[in-house]
Amino acid sequence: MLALLLMAPVVRAWDTPMQLPIEAALREEEARRLVSPDIQLFWGTQTQPETQARKGKDRSLARSRSLFRNKVRACNNALLNALLDLLDTARDRGANALIGLRTHGDGQTTDSPTHFRCDAGLVSAQVDLTGDIAILPAPAGEKP
Repeated sequence: MLALLLMAPVVRAWDTPMQLPIEAALREEEARRLVSPDIQLFWGTQTQPETQARKGKDRSLARSRSLFRNKVRACNNALLNALLDLLDTARDRGANALIGLRTHGDGQTTDSPTHFRCDAGLVSAQVDLTGDIAILPAPAGEKP
């Protein structure tokens, strides 16, 4: 029991908050294959067009195994898993956009248009992603 108590600070030291580039995560082969362009993504404070309708908010907390694995790849995979969850919800609600995508951790919000937060631990990496589900007007000349 004493050994477990003495190890607690060491285990906590492995929980590392990381700020990683969104673009690099979405350029990975699996992300390019799974994230289709039918739903537009607007990250954090990125400028977005006016919405036609809001379909609510959603949150996804996703983890990826990081034991014996590169932490950045584990974080990118966790982001992809969280994003795929939100994309499925957006499709189910008939939306064509996720706006204001943000990541969270330790009571802090990252609303960067270029980076996401990932908490990488000894065993897993975790991304807590939220966003607003919306319908954007169809571009001029395109049928809705």
